[in-house]
Amino acid sequence: MMTRTLAPSLLALTLSLGACAAEDDANDDAATTVSTTVAPTTTMNPSTDGGSAEESSGSDGGSTDPTEDPTADPTEDPTADPTEDPTVDPSSSEGGDESSGGASGHSISGNVSRAQAGNISPGDDGVGTLYVGVLAACDQNAASLGGTSVLGANLSQVGSPVAYTLEGLPNGTYYVAGFLDDDVNADPENPYADMGDLAFAEGFGVGCVEVVIADADASGADFQLNINVPF
Repeated sequence: MMTRTLAPSLLALTLSLGACAAEDDANDDAATTVSTTVAPTTTMNPSTDGGSAEESSGSDGGSTDPTEDPTADPTEDPTADPTEDPTVDPSSSEGGDESSGGASGHSISGNVSRAQAGNISPGDDGVGTLYVGVLAACDQNAASLGGTSVLGANLSQVGSPVAYTLEGLPNGTYYVAGFLDDDVNADPENPYADMGDLAFAEGFGVGCVEVVIADADASGADFQLNINVPF
């Protein structure tokens, strides 16, 4: 059994009884970099004959400052911490902010099983690709905020669970829905349930599990596929 994560804009959970279709845009965060350069320092020595001051030079026989290394790179600051990179702004940060929904946001996990009412169609076996999506609302026109698929999901036995995980989600309220593509004919880039597939429904509409993320991963978002899509 293999799990594959789908991009949010690619997952549409469309049921014949009520659909969950969606689209989502992602924004990338850019880090700010500040570059610093240390200017060279010139040492002035007084003239030995009472005249005006002149620049010291190691090449014309004049006196030189013994503390200066003539071979040193004038662009380097000898007082700088060698472990620090002067081109990196210490105030900038990389990676996602878990509480604000960055790339490493929180996850929703749970188990999907087949209910007694979810009869398997003749010719099918209850084994296929399980599609699970997270929506902004439990509505066929709600925006999709993420999705995943589990290849080879075995729901042939009533109540036998198949685990799933949705990742990269910021704090908020979400609605999880899904279906089993029993005959494995759905387009992975735009999956929808058709006749004979097993789906999660509430009445004549799509069924959803409401999940709230508050600075932590959410688990236990279980649901059952309780209907065989009739058309």
